[in-house]
Amino acid sequence: MWRGLHIDFCAFHIREFFSNLPRKSGEFLLPGGWRYFPGNSSVILERTAQPQRHIVPVPLHIPGTASIGNARIIARITNSRPAGLMSLDNLNVVLDADAVSGHLTVRMIARDDLFRPLGSGRLGNGLTWLKKRQISRHAREKMLVVVDATNSLVWIPSVQISHTCRVVQTTRSFLFLQYETIDLIG
Repeated sequence: MWRGLHIDFCAFHIREFFSNLPRKSGEFLLPGGWRYFPGNSSVILERTAQPQRHIVPVPLHIPGTASIGNARIIARITNSRPAGLMSLDNLNVVLDADAVSGHLTVRMIARDDLFRPLGSGRLGNGLTWLKKRQISRHAREKMLVVVDATNSLVWIPSVQISHTCRVVQTTRSFLFLQYETIDLIG
């Protein structure tokens, strides 16, 4: 798992590191500018000295594509009802195009974002909702979202769509959104 990674820890910090491995979440700081995030089945090690990437919001035109970081979101619209409304992985979703207000933008999630997930009766903080779903802090900090002109969360790629934009019986126009990762090396 850590092959090729050189980390200078004294014996005390190695013991501290391994004592915290059974924890399911959290952020632990180590000497030398390292921090680690234990997850359900893995541990992420990263240097804190790396600058945090602040990704500038990118408009998503319909139809069109928005590339941001190593991700690409593709949008298209149709008037025909699709056979399968949504993939189980939430990487390909279908929304009610008339329920989306104005233009779409892809950006990083913010602390004050409100979100009403599909099937939920109430609006709440998006980051708190992700935390309750046991998504690590490390992943939450880098989470991309699609918002509409009113800055309302429409979709958290690979996680969930907004209840307000769901497809219903009276939906006439369907908005397809697809999330893809871009291979930056090749």
